[in-house]
Amino acid sequence: MVVAAEYVTPEHIARMRLHAGGLLCLAINHSFANKLGLQYMHDILSESSYFDSTSKEMIMGLAPYGDHPTFSISINHYQTYTGITDRDRALTIREMANLQNVENQRNKFVSSFKTPGHVPILIASDGLLSTRRGHT
Repeated sequence: MVVAAEYVTPEHIARMRLHAGGLLCLAINHSFANKLGLQYMHDILSESSYFDSTSKEMIMGLAPYGDHPTFSISINHYQTYTGITDRDRALTIREMANLQNVENQRNKFVSSFKTPGHVPILIASDGLLSTRRGHT
């Protein structure tokens, strides 16, 4: 199931959670991720000084399907309470969509969202399907 982020409601989240199963994620395009300063999680962890070399062996390189996972950070909008309710996740996703239309996207992102949260972000590959098979 897919819903355009700017139109998502708590009812959409409930329907996806109950009938589609799996992890509910927010996919964003590569250029938008760059404007927000987001990186892929495997890069964040690889570059972290908090992981020793043994722990870094856990970081997934290429997945079995041949590409790096497209996960980035997970977020909650600052107006959420726990972040996990259908209402909270819908708010987080809708407000991320609204960022497309504002000035100073990075500053607004940093001031409006917190991490870790309950909405994982997937960053689409630069070049989309010409560079990566799959939905991101």
